[in-house]
Amino acid sequence: MSFEDLPPNWPSMSLRNPDLAADVVDLVVSHRDRLSNSLSLLLCDHLGCMIQPVTINGMKWGCTDPERQRPFDMLGPLMDEEQFAEISGVVVAIAHRQPRVRMSDHEWARTARSRLDRLGLDLFGCFVAHSRGVLMIPDGLETRRADAS
Repeated sequence: MSFEDLPPNWPSMSLRNPDLAADVVDLVVSHRDRLSNSLSLLLCDHLGCMIQPVTINGMKWGCTDPERQRPFDMLGPLMDEEQFAEISGVVVAIAHRQPRVRMSDHEWARTARSRLDRLGLDLFGCFVAHSRGVLMIPDGLETRRADAS
């Protein structure tokens, strides 16, 4: 998966497509963001087209669930702003140096799903953007872990 695979009309295409979403994550999440532990939220409209990316640098991945909720909860007031009223879905990108999906990435994906659902937003996909590419975080593990708790 690479931003080099993006078709010219990608801005008008739906990020509900996981292959396209991964390529857009690769484009949007810079190398610097990947080295500085960033969380990117790609805000999308009802068609799944990206409206605006939001990136927060300096994240602490091994934190508690309430701490993981904060970046997603900030979307609530943002959705009250007229220019963001059309947000209906989000692609989540967790950026770090490790070229793998870690357990903390699954925990972030679980929190993202829960908090976005609470806000009435669809989660189009969760990805890890690392120094060598982009990996999708599969749905199953965070669900199984939540059920086991």
